[in-house]
Amino acid sequence: MNKTASPFFRHMEDALIVEFSKKADRRFRELHGAGKAQPYLIGSALCGQDKALADYLLAAGGRFALIEFKANAEQLKTEGVKPQRVRLLDACIADSARLSRSRAIHHAAWGESAQLDLPGLGAQTQQELVLAPYADRVGMALGLAIPKPRTVRWSDDAFIERWLENTIAGANIERFKRYLMELYELVGTDGAAGLADFQGLITVYVPAREKRAQFQTITFNSFAHLLALTIHYTPQRSPEPAREQAVPAVERAPARGRKGPQR
Repeated sequence: MNKTASPFFRHMEDALIVEFSKKADRRFRELHGAGKAQPYLIGSALCGQDKALADYLLAAGGRFALIEFKANAEQLKTEGVKPQRVRLLDACIADSARLSRSRAIHHAAWGESAQLDLPGLGAQTQQELVLAPYADRVGMALGLAIPKPRTVRWSDDAFIERWLENTIAGANIERFKRYLMELYELVGTDGAAGLADFQGLITVYVPAREKRAQFQTITFNSFAHLLALTIHYTPQRSPEPAREQAVPAVERAPARGRKGPQR
């Protein structure tokens, strides 16, 4: 089969991103409709930034994640034709601290087919979205020796619940910043320069003043801007170790712009 993703698979990936984003936004509004805690949700396609980073940024409650979407499990192998992804996986294999950061922050998502019985129509094929740590799932797909690969996986609903209601999922913004800089450097971009160009969308609850209180979507145009917004809209920041803890090597939406190597 072709090692790069066809336009058909890319369209499927875009559809999965849109559906995931809708689910995250809907659940966020169900939990925080009154806006009591001035919460925020970042559910943003990263468009052309996916060459260095990933397809999607998800964050809530001071915790951050990157997600790479694929149409199906077989398409995970297309990550092997991206030199920067091979370098990332090699670095994770060699450095247990980097592997720990990647497992906390970076995830792969792919579609799986399931049979659904519909009255009067019989068995139909339903598309479900599954997520798992990127380094482990993609590493296994490429036949790489990831140290004690983790087999944990979540449905999209379970993953979203985990992010919106769990204060220990993912990584805080300091650890996330370090991982972003590492990803930028893998594509030959200075980490600080990459952060200065980091862009996306954040949904926040704006209390009533002249207008009715409501959720608003705001564009952030740099990592510093994102930091200012998340600090302002995080009532209580999540605890995180003061320094990186190395782990033993044996431990267990909108259409995207296409820049860089084809998927």
